[in-house]
This record gives sequence, C-alpha cells and structure tokens, in this order.
Amino acid sequence: MELGFVACCGPKQSQATQARELYKSDLFKKSADYADLNFDAWLILSAEHGLINLQNEILPYDKTLTGRDPEWSDMVLGQFLKFCATELSAEEWEELELTFLTGKKYQQEILEVLNSKHPVNTPLMGKGIGEMKQWLKNQIN
Repeated sequence: MELGFVACCGPKQSQATQARELYKSDLFKKSADYADLNFDAWLILSAEHGLINLQNEILPYDKTLTGRDPEWSDMVLGQFLKFCATELSAEEWEELELTFLTGKKYQQEILEVLNSKHPVNTPLMGKGIGEMKQWLKNQIN
C-alpha cells in the first residue's frame, strides 16, 4: 500500500470546506492530482492541524511551518499511528510505503522516524516551488 502526504500551501477558500477543496494553490492542485493517480490513499499535512483526512471539514487558517517544531512533529506522528491503527489492515501496515509531496519543512522531523519503519519516497526534496510544479505536471501528463 502506498500512502501519500501532500503539504498544505498557498491561498485558501474563505469559508469552512472539505480539506481537499480548501487549498487553492497551483502546487496543491498538482500535488492532489498526482496523489489521486499514484497513491492508494493520501492525507494533507497541515501546519495548523497536522494530518488531515481529505473529507474533514476545516476552517481557513493562516499558519505555516517556519522551522523545527517538535510539538507539531509529535502531533503528526500520533495522528499517523492512529490513522494506521484504524484504517489499515495488518497486511497493509507491513507493506506500507510512504511518499511525501512536500518541501523540507514538512518532512524534516518526522521523516527519520517513519523511514526507520517503512520505505519513504521524497520526489520533491531539494526542488524549488517552480521545479516541484514542473515535476508534478510532467508526471501527471
């Protein structure tokens, strides 16, 4: 099973909506399209809420990760383990592969822990926003 993580980014809708529809940036839309095509399931990594299920209704917010944040990382790891315990079978857990469609800030603290348990892919690592969008566009088309 391949589980993807897409980072929140850019402008948001002005009212509460499903998380999948909240983010309006081109980068998020391209990441979501790629995730739909390539992952068995995917979640949003939010600076405000941690891991968000696509169907969760959330209010717009104005928060970004600016550096290391151990509390945020702990929250995300807890949410990840809860998701796995409630949504994945034992077989899916054993075969789990993780892919981050995020920049470094959304990976740096949780990647080491997750990488020790499951294979982790980071195809956008080291790319600027323009390069990320181009890579995603090339993969989708």
